[in-house]
Formats: sequence, C-alpha cells, structure tokens
Amino acid sequence: MKLQTREWSTPLIIGSSLIVSVTGIMLFFHLAEGLIMAAHEWIGIAFVAIVGLHVLNHWRPFKGYFYRKRALNLILGTFVIAAAFVFSADSGPHPLERVARQIEQSSVSAVATLQQRPVGELRVALESEGLILNGNEQTLAQLAQDNGVHLFRLIELLFEQQASGS
Repeated sequence: MKLQTREWSTPLIIGSSLIVSVTGIMLFFHLAEGLIMAAHEWIGIAFVAIVGLHVLNHWRPFKGYFYRKRALNLILGTFVIAAAFVFSADSGPHPLERVARQIEQSSVSAVATLQQRPVGELRVALESEGLILNGNEQTLAQLAQDNGVHLFRLIELLFEQQASGS
C-alpha cells in the first residue's frame, strides 16, 4: 500500500527546507538567535518527519540511489563530512554556559563587583523586587532557591536593573 503524501509532503519539504536554510544562514552569521534558533530546531525536527514520509511515498526510486556509484559516493561523502564535525566537536560546555555557571555560584557581593556597583545598591534593587537576602555572600543560586524564584529570572532582574541604570 502506497502512502499518499505527495500532495502535501513535497510542498512541506520545500517550505521547511527554505525556512531551515534561511534560519541556518542567519545563525551561521550570528544575525539572530533566540526564537530564530528555536524555529530552526523545531522546524528541522518537523523536516525530518516530513522527509521520512516523503521517502516512504517514494521508496522504490529512493532505494535506487544506493545502487548508483556516483549517488552512493555522494551520500557516503556527506556522512564522512558530518562525522568529521561530530567527532571533532568539543564536548565541553559552551564558554557562555561556563560563565553562567560561575555567575550562579557567585555571591551577591561578587556580582556587584562584576557590575561595578555598590553591593548596597544591588541589595536595594533585589529587595525592591520582594527578594529576601541572607547576607552579601549568599550565592545567586541560593538566593533564587530561598525566594522561590527561577535563577534565570533572578539574573535577568540583576542585569536588567544595571541596564536601566537603577
């Protein structure tokens, strides 16, 4: 039984490949991140599913590529290039992730120093948001946990306050 996906799978492949291509180029050149990265990732996952259905609908011509020397060489070459990237990739955390972990384990006074602000000013900014501090040496991770605030929200508050000049 042939799965009838031709009327919608090919247009979806065209549309999703265009979106993944454009968002991939934007990410490569650091023109955008955030929602563009999320769109790239999620549409990429959908693209895999759509291609899977497309292959099922075109199974006979698809498997024929594995019997043609040139096509097989191109397929294998693509896998070799992808494997080179995958196996040579640094398995450690991204540098920004390491910085974020350092910040979350830093004390309130260390963050004030990082921001070049008096620690008292930082305390006032946090207390104005309803947060209770247990001393200037309390880490941001502990402060967030003690106040039932997500750590990212706490960091956002701290650096948002600095950006607005409060």
